[in-house]
Amino acid sequence: MIDFGLMEIALKNTWIQRIRQNSDAAWKVIPEYALSHLGGFEFLLDCHYDLNLLQLHGLPPFYHSVLKYWQDYRPMFSEDMTQAQNEIIWNNSNILINKSTIFFEHWYRSGIIRIQDLLDVDFTFLSLDKFQRKFHLQVHFTTYYGLINAIPSSWRRKLKTTNSSTSSGNSSQESPPKNITTHSAYATILDHFFQAATAETRILRYDFS
Repeated sequence: MIDFGLMEIALKNTWIQRIRQNSDAAWKVIPEYALSHLGGFEFLLDCHYDLNLLQLHGLPPFYHSVLKYWQDYRPMFSEDMTQAQNEIIWNNSNILINKSTIFFEHWYRSGIIRIQDLLDVDFTFLSLDKFQRKFHLQVHFTTYYGLINAIPSSWRRKLKTTNSSTSSGNSSQESPPKNITTHSAYATILDHFFQAATAETRILRYDFS
């Protein structure tokens, strides 16, 4: 018998692939516009977000539930091997200022996405002057160094021990989700929630399914 609650979760996690498809389908306009202040729906799916820390006013309930299920079940469908320098800065529940996640749209539009974008060749953080020249931005020093200080200290320590020979191309990142079908998603979630009965062999011997 199908567990309809788990089937809903499976269907909505499978739906994630539709939003990631490179198409200009008209239906994408709604979620992308509703989350444009966070970089858009598709970008948010790549972030390590926490819905409790995001401003989601006006987001239709369907998309809200999709984000909630993806937050809860994402580890089942992708292997997270992200190194500190490859962490996405924006909407990251580990990078907080005043207990809120951050998204600076003008920085994002300038190509600043991951921590590595703030690093020099020796894996130290760019000085404010270098940062401004590199991205052609005028930024107040409290904004720039406030963001750097918001990065977890454990990540900053890892960056100090990272060999300068390590390039972003060789650094481990979260592997993209595999091709998820509704059937495989349902089976994965079902296995997570239910364990085989200890008397399973005996039950099957008596022709019970």
